[in-house]
Amino acid sequence: MLIYRDEFEEIYIKQDQPARKTLPQRQCLRCTYTWWPRQSKPPRRCARCKSPYWNRPRRKSATVTPVTAAHSPSIVAKDTPSTLPSSPAPKSGPDQSALRLFTVLKEMKANNVPWAERLERVRQEFGVELTKDQVKTLGR
Repeated sequence: MLIYRDEFEEIYIKQDQPARKTLPQRQCLRCTYTWWPRQSKPPRRCARCKSPYWNRPRRKSATVTPVTAAHSPSIVAKDTPSTLPSSPAPKSGPDQSALRLFTVLKEMKANNVPWAERLERVRQEFGVELTKDQVKTLGR
């Protein structure tokens, strides 16, 4: 009785009768574990890492493209102003920011100014129509 191994690592015994093959050796392509399964059909999972993708190699991560002269920040900065619309010039009129609106409403609340006068002043100075509830909320 002689034992032979072929190129697929399948072990068989050569006798006078026809060759009888045993189970092939399996190797996980994820964790590189090598084992002999108990059944002739392919195993569902790796015997060690339990991965169902044991017979598929891992995906290669996307390679980062090298930065060339075409992508340098100086070239990008030169093209940026031409593609973006220019911002409007700052207004030289009175400050109409939300911070100023809050301070005006707090001052009016501290001076016990009636709601109608508060609404009118906000409409005149800031050009905004607010309800009584909105003015109450903003003035807190």
